[in-house]
Amino acid sequence: MRARIKTAKEAGVKKLYTNYEQLLKGPEIDAVIIALPTHLHLKCATETAENQKHIFLEKPIARNVAEAKEIIAAAQKHSVKLMMGYPMRFATEFQQLKQKMNEGVLGDVEIVQATYISSGPLFHRAEGLTPTPVPEWWFNKELTGGGALIDIGSHLINILRWYFGEITDIKSHLSYRFNMPFEDSAICLAKFEKTQKP
Repeated sequence: MRARIKTAKEAGVKKLYTNYEQLLKGPEIDAVIIALPTHLHLKCATETAENQKHIFLEKPIARNVAEAKEIIAAAQKHSVKLMMGYPMRFATEFQQLKQKMNEGVLGDVEIVQATYISSGPLFHRAEGLTPTPVPEWWFNKELTGGGALIDIGSHLINILRWYFGEITDIKSHLSYRFNMPFEDSAICLAKFEKTQKP
């Protein structure tokens, strides 16, 4: 704890909290970034909304649909903004691609293939590359809600929805090569409304 406090002070952080509930009571706080393990999202996000703070929430939103609906309902009930942490939408290359699509440069897009290979424990074992360690909770399905699809695939689903609108039909195949309690890879086939117009 002392090392964290020292690092925060060196970075110019003026006010430190050892309890997020104390932080939520601060009148000077307008918004909160919630970058906690997935199983803590529901409690922290609903308490944040109840304290009238806007929320930037790390993906995935929750472990399951029921929890996600509770978080969204809390944000709506307390009139706070809720934004999910999907950074691909803000990356230059993805924005440029969306602009080209909107301008018609690519014509009618009929089929898209999107692949995401993680740097976590499911990282592709190419020569010279090693998996990035992850916290122990990541291997517990009760705490994560799922594996590759919810953790990594949600990025691709989000960016493709940004490009092509809502999904009208989706099917998936989950793979369990490493005998974990959740999928270690996923293949999805999705049908979208249409290409979004500017």
